[in-house]
Formats: sequence, structure tokens, C-alpha cells
Amino acid sequence: MNIFKKNVGVYGSNSYIISNDAGDAIIIDVGGSADDLYAYIKEHNLNLKAILLTHGHFDHVLGVNALRELTGAPSYISKDDLEMTQKTDFMLNEKMRNYIDEPINIDHTIDEEGTLKFGDIEVNVIKTPGHTKGGLTYQIEDGLYVGDTIFFHSVGRSDLYGGNEAELIDSVNRVLALEGNYTIYPGHSMNTTSDEERANNPYVNAKRS
Repeated sequence: MNIFKKNVGVYGSNSYIISNDAGDAIIIDVGGSADDLYAYIKEHNLNLKAILLTHGHFDHVLGVNALRELTGAPSYISKDDLEMTQKTDFMLNEKMRNYIDEPINIDHTIDEEGTLKFGDIEVNVIKTPGHTKGGLTYQIEDGLYVGDTIFFHSVGRSDLYGGNEAELIDSVNRVLALEGNYTIYPGHSMNTTSDEERANNPYVNAKRS
């Protein structure tokens, strides 16, 4: 599997294009301009099968409409976060509202855990609420695309709309309880691993308030 990571948008969100040698591809989160992402897709002659969103915050969905229009790929988000993508007045604070002026076009909502297939790319969907109500983690082979659930030695915020600290702690521990040492691809900043976070993340086995 080929993984292209691009830091995009005003809040430095990570977008990931995952592709195989047959040219099937998916993208996880589009939090800024779609131009560089689309250029990579065209350069490598990829067939973008899906736009998967880890959660509904502005800085992970901003470029969805543009990339969807350029590629024809359908977009997916948790059913529990759909409302966030439809309310332009939701976007966290006044600064964020300056960057979005229309609802995000969502083609499919995800309500259950399980396996999705896009061409020959198999994606295991894991519910990881806490940062938002509908946070999702996507497991693809030995990689976990966790959005803002886990960062290097840290976790995402739980004090924004839809956040819940106890749920976030549960989600962190659930992801890190998956057997094996996965590469963890977060929504911001550097990659990490399951073993690294089990040993050093202060939210592992933390008390729930």
C-alpha cells in the first residue's frame, strides 16, 4: 500500500491518500485546498474511490466539496457527525467561519462498525467518539488513521461541541488495545505507533472523570 501524507489548511491538518499498485485510492480527511491532493492523484493516475472523514470539524472537511467535484469520488462520514458538516454557523469560532460558506456535500453516512471495500482497498471502521460524537478510526492493513483521537503522547480536545472526555479516554484505550504495533496516522502533526503510545501516552488507562 502506498501512503501520501499532506499537511493542509490553516490549522495544519493531515490528509492521507492511500493507494495500491492497481491505482485504486482513497483519501482520509481534506482539511484545506484540494489542489495539491488532486495534483498527486492525477500525477499517479489514481482512481479515487472514496473520501473518508474521521470527524466533522472544519479543519478536516474544508476541501471535500472541491475534491469531490474534481474526482467524482463519494464522501463518507459518521452519521453522528453529519450535522456538523451541514451547519456553516457551527464552525467552532469566528475565525473558522471565515473559511467555509456552504455545507459539505456528504454522499454516505456510516452508522455501524465493520469493513468497507473500495476496489481492492479494505477499510475497517472503528467508532472512536470523544473528540466529537461521531469520531471514526479507519484501520487499513497495519495503519490506524485516527483523526484527532490520538496524537504523539497526547490526545485531541474534548471540550468542543460533541466532545466528551470519558468517551475520548475510552476510545484511546480501545484503539491501543488492538493487538499488534500499528502505525498511527493522526489528524495533526507526526505519526506515532501503538507501542509508543501504550508506553508514553498519559491517557492510557487514565481515570474517567
